[in-house]
Amino acid sequence: GANGIEALRSFLVSRKGPLRSLHLHNNELGDGGAALLAEILEEMRISELDLSENQLTSEGLSRVFQSKNTTYALTDLCIRENGDGSREKEEIVNFLGRDDIALDAIAVGSYSVQLDIDWAVKLIRSLQTNVETTEILLLCSNQNSDWQDEKAPFQCIDVALKELVCNCSSVDALCRSNHVFSEFCICTLTHPFGENYVAPPIVKRALRINACEDLSINAKVRRKMQSILFRDGFDMGPFVSMKNIFIPHVLEIITRTEAAAMEDSDEEHDGERFDSFPIGNLDGIFHFVRNWQFLMF
Repeated sequence: GANGIEALRSFLVSRKGPLRSLHLHNNELGDGGAALLAEILEEMRISELDLSENQLTSEGLSRVFQSKNTTYALTDLCIRENGDGSREKEEIVNFLGRDDIALDAIAVGSYSVQLDIDWAVKLIRSLQTNVETTEILLLCSNQNSDWQDEKAPFQCIDVALKELVCNCSSVDALCRSNHVFSEFCICTLTHPFGENYVAPPIVKRALRINACEDLSINAKVRRKMQSILFRDGFDMGPFVSMKNIFIPHVLEIITRTEAAAMEDSDEEHDGERFDSFPIGNLDGIFHFVRNWQFLMF
């Protein structure tokens, strides 16, 4: 509790050398202890902090999250088995969504609470702002529930992960969805290592592409389009419904340049121009898609 934190403060003041890791698991800190801890963190550069099972509510979490240490130094945070109400969940989502933190991994949730799919989706989507956080360990209960045997509850998580690493709704979205996410693990008592949830193949392929450090953003986008959108028959559907303003950007990213694609050979029949290209030629396909508006009207 608070007395323990005061003793910790005295110890840290007398201690020589920096402290990088602080584990306070199951120490009954409460919100009062968390407030005192936040003051201590202001003076330190701790990179790993474990506050699991400490009866923290949104108030205590907020005080810890507001510490300057969480902005400048913290990379690994464990706050599992604390308050699990809507306010605590909102506090965690808002924290993960900050763009001024450099957190690599976070462990949240509780083995005594059923999985909140909506919250899990919010956690993932918060990473669209904070691109540093690459690992989320989410604990939940599987008692008296058969959700782990059904795929339907996970579909929303699949969609959220896809938006994070391969959002194909527009060219701009695809350029932004380059997150190098390493792990989203849903842990239960019977599946402590998250074996009950496996990311879909499309997410795994996108993650492998995003992790290629020697590729530019455009090169990654091109590979994702080729390996994901144009599998099994070269489906042009996602691009046909695109706003026309996006099509030149698609063409430029997929092909060498827009000008190079315009040099593709054309044929005229009875006064009408037809674009010809070999099957599987992405240059020609996107040349065709770019002019879709003229074919439709």
